[in-house]
Amino acid sequence: MRNGSLPYHPRGSHQSVSPFRSAEWWVTLKHQNSQLVITIRDDGKGIGKGVAEFQCGTIGVGIGGMRQRIKEFGGVLRLENTNPGTRVEVTLPCSTLVSAEATVTPILEDILPSKAAKSALLAPSTRAATPKTDVTPLA
Repeated sequence: MRNGSLPYHPRGSHQSVSPFRSAEWWVTLKHQNSQLVITIRDDGKGIGKGVAEFQCGTIGVGIGGMRQRIKEFGGVLRLENTNPGTRVEVTLPCSTLVSAEATVTPILEDILPSKAAKSALLAPSTRAATPKTDVTPLA
């Protein structure tokens, strides 16, 4: 869903890895007690205590903005330093995510860099048909 949904940022996945020197990261989605629980973990350098506790002057605009948007949907954002790494958990009530008036629209234009890329992906294949080759199994 585009309208009323949490924004998607194309650089988000890159930023989750690069600045914190994470070798690996994991994303988990669960439906639990009428809530959607999204957990993102990495094995990077972690976050400071002030950031994890949302202390003023330590969280910056990005995390503060995420917290506010999630709160507007009736959700909760939790951050934890797992040493090594960081764990981010977002809990959203399912009733705010789906409604009878919800509409689903294609988001292809949101994730492709240009109209040319979109056209190339959606155009019929121009690749020549591969000739059939008989294969003889090895003995």
